[in-house]
Amino acid sequence: MSDLLIAVGGSGQHTALAVARLARIGALTAPKAFVIDADRSALAASLESFGGTASAGAPHPFPGGATVVPPFDIDRGTTQFRSLFVDQDHPVEEELFELFYDEEAGGSGATGRQGLDVGRGMFGNPAVGSAVFASSRNKIMKPLFEVARGANRIFVVGSFLGGTGAGIIHQLVKLVNREVDAKVRASLFGSFLLRWFSLPPVQGLTVTPETLLASEGHGLQYFFKHTKFDLAASLLVGAPDDPGACPLLALRPANPGNAETINLFPLLAAYGLEMLPRKTDQQQGNKTYSLAHDDADPQGLWVLKQEWNKPENPPSRSATLAARWQEAILLQQLYASFLDRRSDFVGFDYTGSSSTWKGLMKEEAKKHNVKLDLYAQRVLEALVHRGRQLYFSTSWLETIFGDLDLSVPVGNSADPMTKKLYADWRHRRWNHPLALNEVLVAAYQPVNDKKVELDPKLPPDYAMAEAIERGILYVLRKS
Repeated sequence: MSDLLIAVGGSGQHTALAVARLARIGALTAPKAFVIDADRSALAASLESFGGTASAGAPHPFPGGATVVPPFDIDRGTTQFRSLFVDQDHPVEEELFELFYDEEAGGSGATGRQGLDVGRGMFGNPAVGSAVFASSRNKIMKPLFEVARGANRIFVVGSFLGGTGAGIIHQLVKLVNREVDAKVRASLFGSFLLRWFSLPPVQGLTVTPETLLASEGHGLQYFFKHTKFDLAASLLVGAPDDPGACPLLALRPANPGNAETINLFPLLAAYGLEMLPRKTDQQQGNKTYSLAHDDADPQGLWVLKQEWNKPENPPSRSATLAARWQEAILLQQLYASFLDRRSDFVGFDYTGSSSTWKGLMKEEAKKHNVKLDLYAQRVLEALVHRGRQLYFSTSWLETIFGDLDLSVPVGNSADPMTKKLYADWRHRRWNHPLALNEVLVAAYQPVNDKKVELDPKLPPDYAMAEAIERGILYVLRKS
Protein backbone atom coordinates (compact mmCIF):
# COMPACT_ATOMS: atom_id res chain seq x y z
CA MET A 1 0.00 0.00 0.00
CA SER A 2 1.17 3.53 -0.75
CA ASP A 3 0.52 6.89 0.86
CA LEU A 4 -2.10 9.26 -0.57
CA LEU A 5 -1.77 13.04 -0.79
CA ILE A 6 -5.00 15.03 -1.24
CA ALA A 7 -4.21 18.62 -2.22
CA VAL A 8 -6.94 21.27 -2.25
CA GLY A 9 -6.82 24.69 -3.91
CA GLY A 10 -3.83 26.82 -4.82
CA SER A 11 -2.10 26.45 -1.45
CA GLY A 12 -2.63 22.70 -1.62
CA GLN A 13 -0.94 22.64 -5.02
CA HIS A 14 1.99 24.66 -3.68
CA THR A 15 2.40 22.06 -0.94
CA ALA A 16 1.99 19.22 -3.45
CA LEU A 17 4.75 20.74 -5.59
CA ALA A 18 6.97 20.86 -2.50
CA VAL A 19 6.19 17.21 -1.74
CA ALA A 20 6.90 16.18 -5.35
CA ARG A 21 10.26 17.95 -5.33
CA LEU A 22 11.20 16.38 -2.01
CA ALA A 23 10.15 12.97 -3.29
CA ARG A 24 12.29 13.42 -6.42
CA ILE A 25 15.43 14.01 -4.36
CA GLY A 26 14.58 11.19 -1.94
CA ALA A 27 13.62 13.27 1.10
CA LEU A 28 10.05 11.89 1.15
CA THR A 29 8.43 8.67 0.03
CA ALA A 30 6.46 9.51 -3.12
CA PRO A 31 2.70 9.35 -2.43
CA LYS A 32 -0.12 8.98 -4.91
CA ALA A 33 -1.78 12.33 -5.51
CA PHE A 34 -5.37 13.55 -5.85
CA VAL A 35 -5.64 17.29 -6.50
CA ILE A 36 -8.84 19.33 -6.30
CA ASP A 37 -8.95 22.84 -7.74
CA ALA A 38 -11.24 24.85 -9.96
CA ASP A 39 -9.05 26.63 -12.46
CA ARG A 40 -6.51 25.41 -15.00
CA SER A 41 -3.84 27.84 -13.88
CA ALA A 42 -0.12 28.03 -14.61
CA LEU A 43 0.35 26.56 -11.16
CA ALA A 44 -1.77 23.52 -12.08
CA ALA A 45 0.21 23.08 -15.29
CA SER A 46 3.47 23.22 -13.35
CA LEU A 47 2.25 20.59 -10.89
CA GLU A 48 0.91 18.26 -13.57
CA SER A 49 4.08 18.49 -15.69
CA PHE A 50 6.51 18.82 -12.76
CA GLY A 51 7.79 22.07 -14.16
CA GLY A 52 7.68 20.77 -17.72
CA THR A 53 10.12 17.94 -16.92
CA ALA A 54 7.79 14.93 -16.67
CA SER A 55 7.66 12.54 -19.61
CA ALA A 56 7.16 8.85 -20.31
CA GLY A 57 10.83 8.28 -19.67
CA ALA A 58 11.37 10.70 -16.80
CA PRO A 59 8.07 10.14 -15.00
CA HIS A 60 6.43 12.45 -12.51
CA PRO A 61 7.64 11.87 -8.93
CA PHE A 62 4.06 11.02 -7.95
CA PRO A 63 3.05 7.50 -9.06
CA GLY A 64 0.63 8.05 -11.93
CA GLY A 65 1.39 11.77 -12.02
CA ALA A 66 -0.75 14.61 -10.68
CA THR A 67 -4.11 15.35 -12.30
CA VAL A 68 -6.06 18.38 -11.11
CA VAL A 69 -9.76 17.55 -10.72
CA PRO A 70 -12.36 20.37 -10.66
CA PRO A 71 -14.72 20.44 -7.65
CA PHE A 72 -17.80 20.67 -9.87
CA ASP A 73 -19.58 18.53 -12.44
CA ILE A 74 -17.99 19.46 -15.77
CA ASP A 75 -20.71 17.52 -17.61
CA ARG A 76 -23.16 20.33 -16.86
CA GLY A 77 -21.52 22.39 -19.58
CA THR A 78 -21.20 25.57 -17.53
CA THR A 79 -18.91 26.88 -14.86
CA GLN A 80 -20.94 29.97 -13.96
CA PHE A 81 -21.76 29.74 -10.26
CA ARG A 82 -25.35 30.89 -10.70
CA SER A 83 -26.05 28.53 -13.61
CA LEU A 84 -24.83 25.53 -11.61
CA PHE A 85 -27.64 25.97 -9.09
CA VAL A 86 -30.51 28.05 -10.44
CA ASP A 87 -33.21 26.88 -12.80
CA GLN A 88 -34.62 30.09 -14.30
CA ASP A 89 -38.00 28.41 -14.71
CA HIS A 90 -38.36 28.16 -10.94
CA PRO A 91 -38.66 31.64 -9.33
CA VAL A 92 -38.36 30.18 -5.82
CA GLU A 93 -34.85 28.95 -6.62
CA GLU A 94 -33.98 32.46 -7.79
CA GLU A 95 -35.23 33.95 -4.55
CA LEU A 96 -33.45 31.43 -2.33
CA PHE A 97 -30.20 31.78 -4.22
CA GLU A 98 -30.15 35.57 -4.01
CA LEU A 99 -31.06 35.34 -0.33
CA PHE A 100 -27.97 33.29 0.52
CA TYR A 101 -25.41 34.67 -1.98
CA ASP A 102 -24.47 38.27 -2.62
CA GLU A 103 -24.62 39.76 -6.09
CA GLU A 104 -20.87 39.59 -6.57
CA ALA A 105 -20.76 35.85 -5.95
CA GLY A 106 -24.07 34.75 -7.41
CA GLY A 107 -25.08 37.40 -9.87
CA SER A 108 -28.44 39.09 -10.03
CA GLY A 109 -31.35 37.76 -12.03
CA ALA A 110 -32.68 41.26 -12.45
CA THR A 111 -29.55 42.53 -14.18
CA GLY A 112 -28.71 39.30 -15.96
CA ARG A 113 -25.26 39.08 -14.40
CA GLN A 114 -23.98 35.55 -14.03
CA GLY A 115 -21.66 36.17 -11.09
CA LEU A 116 -18.49 34.16 -10.50
CA ASP A 117 -17.09 31.81 -13.10
CA VAL A 118 -15.91 29.03 -10.77
CA GLY A 119 -13.95 27.53 -13.64
CA ARG A 120 -11.48 30.34 -12.94
CA GLY A 121 -11.43 29.83 -9.16
CA MET A 122 -13.51 30.57 -6.07
CA PHE A 123 -12.10 34.10 -5.66
CA GLY A 124 -11.62 33.86 -1.91
CA ASN A 125 -15.27 32.98 -1.23
CA PRO A 126 -15.52 29.85 0.97
CA ALA A 127 -19.33 29.81 0.68
CA VAL A 128 -18.99 29.41 -3.09
CA GLY A 129 -16.36 26.67 -2.76
CA SER A 130 -18.43 24.81 -0.19
CA ALA A 131 -21.62 24.95 -2.26
CA VAL A 132 -19.90 23.87 -5.47
CA PHE A 133 -18.20 20.95 -3.76
CA ALA A 134 -21.35 19.85 -1.95
CA SER A 135 -23.30 19.72 -5.20
CA SER A 136 -20.82 17.44 -6.98
CA ARG A 137 -18.89 15.67 -4.26
CA ASN A 138 -20.45 12.23 -4.70
CA LYS A 139 -19.36 12.06 -8.34
CA ILE A 140 -15.95 13.67 -7.82
CA MET A 141 -15.07 11.77 -4.67
CA LYS A 142 -15.88 8.26 -5.92
CA PRO A 143 -12.45 7.62 -7.52
CA LEU A 144 -10.76 9.24 -4.52
CA PHE A 145 -12.54 6.94 -2.08
CA GLU A 146 -11.37 3.89 -4.02
CA VAL A 147 -7.73 4.95 -3.63
CA ALA A 148 -8.19 6.13 -0.04
CA ARG A 149 -9.57 2.80 1.15
CA GLY A 150 -6.35 1.08 0.10
CA ALA A 151 -3.95 3.76 1.32
CA ASN A 152 -1.37 3.24 4.01
CA ARG A 153 -1.54 6.87 5.16
CA ILE A 154 -3.58 9.84 3.91
CA PHE A 155 -2.43 13.46 4.03
CA VAL A 156 -4.81 16.35 3.29
CA VAL A 157 -3.06 19.64 2.45
CA GLY A 158 -4.37 23.12 1.62
CA SER A 159 -5.17 26.35 3.41
CA PHE A 160 -8.06 28.07 5.17
CA LEU A 161 -7.43 31.30 3.27
CA GLY A 162 -9.16 31.32 -0.10
CA GLY A 163 -12.43 30.02 -1.44
CA THR A 164 -11.42 26.54 -2.56
CA GLY A 165 -9.45 25.26 0.41
CA ALA A 166 -11.51 27.07 3.05
CA GLY A 167 -14.75 25.92 1.42
CA ILE A 168 -13.81 22.30 0.74
CA ILE A 169 -11.30 20.99 3.30
CA HIS A 170 -13.69 20.56 6.22
CA GLN A 171 -16.25 18.62 4.17
CA LEU A 172 -13.49 16.64 2.50
CA VAL A 173 -11.92 15.46 5.75
CA LYS A 174 -15.31 14.45 7.12
CA LEU A 175 -16.17 12.47 3.97
CA VAL A 176 -12.83 10.67 3.80
CA ASN A 177 -13.04 9.83 7.49
CA ARG A 178 -16.50 8.37 6.97
CA GLU A 179 -15.55 6.29 3.92
CA VAL A 180 -12.37 4.57 5.12
CA ASP A 181 -11.99 1.89 7.76
CA ALA A 182 -10.62 2.39 11.28
CA LYS A 183 -7.07 1.40 10.33
CA VAL A 184 -6.85 4.11 7.66
CA ARG A 185 -8.61 6.67 9.90
CA ALA A 186 -5.79 6.17 12.40
CA SER A 187 -3.39 7.41 9.72
CA LEU A 188 -5.37 10.39 8.38
CA PHE A 189 -3.36 13.61 8.76
CA GLY A 190 -3.81 17.27 7.85
CA SER A 191 -1.08 19.80 7.07
CA PHE A 192 -2.61 23.23 6.52
CA LEU A 193 -1.27 26.65 5.61
CA LEU A 194 -2.53 29.79 7.30
CA ARG A 195 -1.56 33.24 6.01
CA TRP A 196 1.64 32.63 4.05
CA PHE A 197 1.70 35.23 1.25
CA SER A 198 0.72 38.84 0.68
CA LEU A 199 -1.50 40.18 -2.06
CA PRO A 200 -0.23 42.72 -4.59
CA PRO A 201 -1.52 46.30 -4.18
CA VAL A 202 -4.01 46.11 -7.05
CA GLN A 203 -7.33 47.93 -6.95
CA GLY A 204 -10.62 46.17 -7.64
CA LEU A 205 -9.57 42.67 -6.60
CA THR A 206 -12.32 40.37 -5.36
CA VAL A 207 -9.84 38.82 -2.93
CA THR A 208 -8.32 41.21 -0.39
CA PRO A 209 -6.19 40.75 2.74
CA GLU A 210 -9.36 41.30 4.77
CA THR A 211 -11.28 38.53 2.99
CA LEU A 212 -8.35 36.14 3.41
CA LEU A 213 -8.07 36.82 7.13
CA ALA A 214 -11.84 36.51 7.57
CA SER A 215 -11.79 33.12 5.83
CA GLU A 216 -8.87 32.04 7.98
CA GLY A 217 -10.64 33.05 11.19
CA HIS A 218 -13.84 31.18 10.33
CA GLY A 219 -11.84 28.19 9.07
CA LEU A 220 -9.77 27.94 12.24
CA GLN A 221 -12.85 28.21 14.41
CA TYR A 222 -14.53 25.35 12.56
CA PHE A 223 -11.30 23.35 12.48
CA PHE A 224 -10.82 23.40 16.25
CA LYS A 225 -14.50 22.73 16.90
CA HIS A 226 -14.99 19.91 14.40
CA THR A 227 -12.38 18.99 11.76
CA LYS A 228 -9.37 18.27 13.98
CA PHE A 229 -11.24 15.39 15.63
CA ASP A 230 -11.46 13.58 12.28
CA LEU A 231 -7.67 13.67 11.94
CA ALA A 232 -5.05 11.62 13.74
CA ALA A 233 -2.83 14.71 13.91
CA SER A 234 -2.59 18.11 12.24
CA LEU A 235 -0.01 20.79 11.49
CA LEU A 236 -0.88 24.49 11.10
CA VAL A 237 1.77 26.74 9.53
CA GLY A 238 1.68 30.45 8.73
CA ALA A 239 3.29 33.83 9.29
CA PRO A 240 2.53 36.03 12.30
CA ASP A 241 0.77 39.37 11.90
CA ASP A 242 4.10 41.19 12.08
CA PRO A 243 6.79 39.02 10.42
CA GLY A 244 9.55 41.47 11.30
CA ALA A 245 12.88 41.61 9.48
CA CYS A 246 13.39 37.86 9.04
CA PRO A 247 13.63 37.24 5.27
CA LEU A 248 12.01 33.82 5.50
CA LEU A 249 9.00 35.19 7.36
CA ALA A 250 8.56 38.24 5.14
CA LEU A 251 5.45 37.61 3.07
CA ARG A 252 6.18 37.64 -0.64
CA PRO A 253 3.62 38.90 -3.17
CA ALA A 254 1.38 36.31 -4.76
CA ASN A 255 1.55 36.35 -8.55
CA PRO A 256 -1.73 37.73 -9.96
CA GLY A 257 -1.50 35.07 -12.69
CA ASN A 258 -1.63 32.38 -9.98
CA ALA A 259 1.85 31.06 -10.76
CA GLU A 260 4.02 29.65 -8.01
CA THR A 261 4.90 31.72 -4.97
CA ILE A 262 8.16 30.40 -3.56
CA ASN A 263 8.92 30.73 0.13
CA LEU A 264 9.48 28.57 3.18
CA PHE A 265 5.87 27.82 4.09
CA PRO A 266 4.89 25.14 1.53
CA LEU A 267 8.12 23.36 2.50
CA LEU A 268 7.06 23.49 6.15
CA ALA A 269 3.63 22.14 5.25
CA ALA A 270 5.34 19.32 3.35
CA TYR A 271 7.40 18.64 6.48
CA GLY A 272 4.12 17.61 8.09
CA LEU A 273 4.16 14.43 5.98
CA GLU A 274 7.31 13.36 7.78
CA MET A 275 6.61 14.84 11.20
CA LEU A 276 2.95 14.00 11.89
CA PRO A 277 3.14 10.18 11.65
CA ARG A 278 6.19 10.20 13.92
CA LYS A 279 4.44 12.41 16.47
CA THR A 280 1.33 10.23 16.39
CA ASP A 281 3.42 7.15 17.16
CA GLN A 282 4.55 8.79 20.37
CA GLN A 283 1.40 10.54 21.60
CA GLN A 284 -2.37 10.29 21.56
CA GLY A 285 -4.26 11.29 18.43
CA ASN A 286 -6.13 14.46 17.47
CA LYS A 287 -3.17 16.63 18.41
CA THR A 288 -2.58 19.90 16.55
CA TYR A 289 0.98 21.14 16.08
CA SER A 290 2.61 24.35 14.92
CA LEU A 291 6.24 25.33 14.24
CA ALA A 292 7.99 28.15 16.06
CA HIS A 293 10.52 30.45 14.40
CA ASP A 294 13.94 30.64 16.04
CA ASP A 295 15.41 34.15 15.94
CA ALA A 296 18.86 32.61 16.37
CA ASP A 297 18.38 30.78 13.07
CA PRO A 298 17.14 33.52 10.69
CA GLN A 299 17.62 31.36 7.58
CA GLY A 300 15.50 28.51 8.89
CA LEU A 301 18.35 26.04 8.48
CA TRP A 302 16.86 23.77 11.12
CA VAL A 303 14.62 22.39 8.36
CA LEU A 304 17.70 21.19 6.47
CA LYS A 305 19.13 19.56 9.59
CA GLN A 306 16.00 17.51 10.34
CA GLU A 307 15.86 13.83 9.46
CA TRP A 308 13.44 13.20 6.62
CA ASN A 309 13.00 9.99 4.65
CA LYS A 310 15.82 7.58 5.45
CA PRO A 311 17.45 6.49 2.17
CA GLU A 312 18.09 2.87 1.35
CA ASN A 313 20.73 0.85 -0.54
CA PRO A 314 22.77 1.69 1.47
CA PRO A 315 21.50 4.32 3.89
CA SER A 316 23.42 7.55 4.03
CA ARG A 317 25.13 8.42 7.27
CA SER A 318 22.82 11.43 7.29
CA ALA A 319 19.07 11.30 6.68
CA THR A 320 18.78 15.09 6.61
CA LEU A 321 17.22 17.19 3.89
CA ALA A 322 20.59 18.89 3.41
CA ALA A 323 22.19 15.54 2.55
CA ARG A 324 19.50 14.79 -0.03
CA TRP A 325 19.93 18.28 -1.52
CA GLN A 326 23.69 17.72 -1.71
CA GLU A 327 23.21 14.40 -3.53
CA ALA A 328 20.71 15.93 -5.97
CA ILE A 329 23.18 18.67 -6.89
CA LEU A 330 25.88 16.08 -7.50
CA LEU A 331 23.61 13.94 -9.67
CA GLN A 332 22.62 16.81 -11.95
CA GLN A 333 26.24 17.91 -12.23
CA LEU A 334 27.34 14.37 -13.02
CA TYR A 335 24.75 14.12 -15.79
CA ALA A 336 25.92 17.45 -17.18
CA SER A 337 29.50 16.14 -17.20
CA PHE A 338 28.35 13.01 -19.05
CA LEU A 339 26.75 15.29 -21.64
CA ASP A 340 29.96 17.32 -21.94
CA ARG A 341 31.71 14.09 -22.86
CA ARG A 342 28.92 12.76 -25.03
CA SER A 343 31.20 10.91 -27.46
CA ASP A 344 32.97 9.07 -24.64
CA PHE A 345 29.66 8.09 -23.03
CA VAL A 346 27.98 6.95 -26.26
CA GLY A 347 31.13 5.34 -27.70
CA PHE A 348 32.10 3.76 -24.36
CA ASP A 349 35.51 5.36 -24.69
CA TYR A 350 36.23 5.52 -20.98
CA THR A 351 38.24 3.24 -18.71
CA GLY A 352 36.22 0.32 -17.42
CA SER A 353 33.31 0.63 -19.86
CA SER A 354 33.82 -2.81 -21.45
CA SER A 355 33.53 -4.63 -18.15
CA THR A 356 30.59 -2.56 -16.89
CA TRP A 357 27.84 -0.67 -18.73
CA LYS A 358 28.84 -1.52 -22.29
CA GLY A 359 28.04 -5.19 -21.90
CA LEU A 360 24.69 -4.55 -20.21
CA MET A 361 23.64 -1.88 -22.73
CA LYS A 362 24.72 -4.08 -25.63
CA GLU A 363 22.52 -6.87 -24.29
CA GLU A 364 19.54 -4.52 -23.87
CA ALA A 365 20.04 -2.90 -27.29
CA LYS A 366 20.07 -6.30 -28.96
CA LYS A 367 16.97 -7.37 -27.03
CA HIS A 368 15.06 -4.33 -28.33
CA ASN A 369 16.58 -4.39 -31.82
CA VAL A 370 18.35 -1.04 -31.48
CA LYS A 371 21.91 -0.13 -32.45
CA LEU A 372 24.20 0.12 -29.45
CA ASP A 373 25.30 3.73 -30.06
CA LEU A 374 21.68 4.86 -30.54
CA TYR A 375 20.62 3.06 -27.38
CA ALA A 376 23.47 4.65 -25.39
CA GLN A 377 22.51 8.06 -26.78
CA ARG A 378 18.93 7.57 -25.57
CA VAL A 379 20.17 6.54 -22.12
CA LEU A 380 22.24 9.71 -21.96
CA GLU A 381 19.23 11.81 -22.98
CA ALA A 382 17.19 10.12 -20.25
CA LEU A 383 19.83 11.01 -17.68
CA VAL A 384 19.74 14.62 -18.88
CA HIS A 385 15.94 14.65 -18.43
CA ARG A 386 16.35 13.28 -14.92
CA GLY A 387 18.90 16.02 -14.27
CA ARG A 388 16.35 18.66 -15.27
CA GLN A 389 13.93 17.24 -12.73
CA LEU A 390 16.61 17.46 -10.08
CA TYR A 391 17.33 21.06 -11.05
CA PHE A 392 13.61 21.88 -10.74
CA SER A 393 13.92 20.68 -7.15
CA THR A 394 17.31 22.06 -6.14
CA SER A 395 16.76 25.51 -7.68
CA TRP A 396 13.57 25.76 -5.61
CA LEU A 397 15.51 24.99 -2.43
CA GLU A 398 18.13 27.56 -3.43
CA THR A 399 15.42 30.19 -3.93
CA ILE A 400 14.19 29.50 -0.40
CA PHE A 401 17.51 29.27 1.43
CA GLY A 402 19.90 31.15 -0.84
CA ASP A 403 23.23 29.99 -2.21
CA LEU A 404 24.31 27.74 0.67
CA ASP A 405 27.60 25.89 0.73
CA LEU A 406 26.43 22.43 1.71
CA SER A 407 29.98 21.34 2.48
CA VAL A 408 29.76 23.25 5.77
CA PRO A 409 28.21 21.46 8.77
CA VAL A 410 24.57 22.21 7.82
CA GLY A 411 24.96 19.99 4.77
CA ASN A 412 27.66 17.64 5.99
CA SER A 413 26.38 14.23 4.89
CA ALA A 414 29.48 12.46 6.29
CA ASP A 415 29.47 10.20 3.22
CA PRO A 416 33.09 10.32 1.97
CA MET A 417 32.48 10.16 -1.79
CA THR A 418 29.64 12.67 -1.59
CA LYS A 419 31.71 15.08 0.47
CA LYS A 420 34.68 14.87 -1.90
CA LEU A 421 32.73 15.26 -5.13
CA TYR A 422 30.55 18.06 -3.77
CA ALA A 423 33.60 19.99 -2.54
CA ASP A 424 35.32 19.47 -5.90
CA TRP A 425 32.28 20.85 -7.72
CA ARG A 426 31.65 23.69 -5.27
CA HIS A 427 35.25 24.90 -5.40
CA ARG A 428 35.57 24.43 -9.16
CA ARG A 429 37.82 21.40 -9.01
CA TRP A 430 35.39 19.25 -11.00
CA ASN A 431 37.15 16.51 -12.94
CA HIS A 432 35.15 15.11 -15.84
CA PRO A 433 37.18 11.95 -16.28
CA LEU A 434 36.59 11.28 -12.57
CA ALA A 435 32.84 11.39 -13.18
CA LEU A 436 32.99 8.87 -16.03
CA ASN A 437 35.68 6.56 -14.72
CA GLU A 438 35.26 6.51 -10.96
CA VAL A 439 31.58 7.29 -10.38
CA LEU A 440 29.87 5.88 -13.47
CA VAL A 441 31.91 2.67 -13.51
CA ALA A 442 31.62 2.22 -9.75
CA ALA A 443 27.84 2.65 -10.06
CA TYR A 444 27.65 -0.55 -12.13
CA GLN A 445 28.84 -2.84 -9.36
CA PRO A 446 25.90 -2.58 -6.92
CA VAL A 447 23.41 -2.89 -9.77
CA ASN A 448 25.18 -5.97 -11.11
CA ASP A 449 25.79 -7.55 -7.70
CA LYS A 450 22.16 -7.30 -6.72
CA LYS A 451 20.98 -8.55 -10.13
CA VAL A 452 18.43 -5.76 -10.15
CA GLU A 453 15.96 -6.07 -12.98
CA LEU A 454 15.35 -2.98 -15.06
CA ASP A 455 11.95 -1.46 -14.37
CA PRO A 456 9.60 -3.08 -16.93
CA LYS A 457 7.12 -0.20 -16.63
CA LEU A 458 9.65 2.21 -18.19
CA PRO A 459 10.96 2.31 -21.75
CA PRO A 460 14.22 0.31 -21.85
CA ASP A 461 16.53 3.32 -22.22
CA TYR A 462 14.89 5.16 -19.32
CA ALA A 463 14.93 2.01 -17.21
CA MET A 464 18.69 1.87 -17.78
CA ALA A 465 19.01 5.54 -16.77
CA GLU A 466 17.07 4.87 -13.57
CA ALA A 467 19.40 1.95 -12.79
CA ILE A 468 22.45 4.18 -13.35
CA GLU A 469 21.04 6.80 -10.97
CA ARG A 470 20.32 4.14 -8.37
CA GLY A 471 23.88 2.83 -8.69
CA ILE A 472 25.41 6.30 -8.39
CA LEU A 473 23.43 6.99 -5.21
CA TYR A 474 24.69 3.69 -3.80
CA VAL A 475 28.27 4.76 -4.47
CA LEU A 476 27.75 8.26 -3.05
CA ARG A 477 26.34 6.86 0.17
CA LYS A 478 28.69 3.94 0.59
CA SER A 479 31.08 4.51 3.50
